[in-house]
Amino acid sequence: MVRKKTEGNEEQRRAAARQARDAGIPPSALQETTGASKQRAHQSGHEPHDEKQASVHQGKQGWEGLGVATVPPAREAPRFPGSQEYTPEHEQVFQALVEAETDRDGEGAYLDEVANGAGLPRQRVREVMHDLSTVHRLVSVVQGDSPDLGPRYIAKPRL
Repeated sequence: MVRKKTEGNEEQRRAAARQARDAGIPPSALQETTGASKQRAHQSGHEPHDEKQASVHQGKQGWEGLGVATVPPAREAPRFPGSQEYTPEHEQVFQALVEAETDRDGEGAYLDEVANGAGLPRQRVREVMHDLSTVHRLVSVVQGDSPDLGPRYIAKPRL
């Protein structure tokens, strides 16, 4: 019969069970074993949200018992070193993208085409395109036809 997998290794569970027995408490009372007490029971719809969430995290390492589950704060999209607000360089790269898109009859342009049109180094154009897509949300990144050429970039339509 297969038992439920839980976090931690066997030595940790055995040590916790020994400590509980030494204290005169059954190990299952501390919920340190992998027995039936470890398996999550159905939560009725009338249970408070905190209790429902606690049952999801029960048995995980660092579990504190009832309480609000900690949710990591939303993080901002990562920026390349030196990324800035919208600058004339961003405008130059965006214009080169629009021109390359026009030359391709509306299809997305590859990074090399945009770099050639902007007259900037490829790596710098990659950084600016990252800003234009994640920070300013003016550009969409789509999968390219050829993996060797990388992704294609498309200017998002504006009203």
